[in-house]
Amino acid sequence: MSEHQLPSGANVSAAVHHYWTGQWNDALRELQATSTELDPAMITYTDLMDSGPTGLLLHGVSALIAARRAEHTTLAAKLDAAENYSMITKPERENCDFLLAARATAAIQRGDPAAALDHLAPVLDPTYAEMMLRHQWLPDVVRLALEIGNAELAEQALAVAEMEAAREQVPARAYTALHRCTALAAGDPEPALVAVSHYRSVGRPVELASALEEAGTLLAARDLLGEATAAYREASRMFASPGADWDMARVTSRMSQLGIR
Repeated sequence: MSEHQLPSGANVSAAVHHYWTGQWNDALRELQATSTELDPAMITYTDLMDSGPTGLLLHGVSALIAARRAEHTTLAAKLDAAENYSMITKPERENCDFLLAARATAAIQRGDPAAALDHLAPVLDPTYAEMMLRHQWLPDVVRLALEIGNAELAEQALAVAEMEAAREQVPARAYTALHRCTALAAGDPEPALVAVSHYRSVGRPVELASALEEAGTLLAARDLLGEATAAYREASRMFASPGADWDMARVTSRMSQLGIR
């Protein structure tokens, strides 16, 4: 979710902001503060009667950071804690996307991309949660769908990306996510490089790293190894900053397959 569409609590808002700006230790500190705030005694005191959306984001962001840092014990604990949430109410659905992404990442790490797509299915359904910022997860859906050979699902994700981008009065994050989806679906590095340029200009290092990795893969597929090497190396540095060990290992593996030191 974006910083302006969060449930109550400045800590959660700050945590989501820190996630996207790569300040994951700061994000976890904010989430710890939120966890203290959601103590039952505190809930009664502050009249915060519905902690569902806040709790979903708390566990979702924490779990996704743990997944990308390859902290498997913490990831399992956070996912287990999140099982207590039903995701039935509208606020819960609109704030469950980080949890969906964390579950999907865990499935990918188990070697099950089909299960990952099942977890991300609500991202493709605009009626599931109208206010969910689904565009930020759509490049992952396209990539996973192509990985398992489901071109129809990739096209569906691309269509949703186009719809999300059309809602922006000024081209911004959804528009940039559409470029990433287009690049992956068409096998064309140029739209991915447009996304790279945007993320770099607005200071979104986490998305920048992912776009660089996608651009590197697409450049390598066209035998543009010099450009691919530069993209991969920058992606690796960007992933290293917040401690995204799982992402770094993936990029390193791809570089090794291409003979890049």
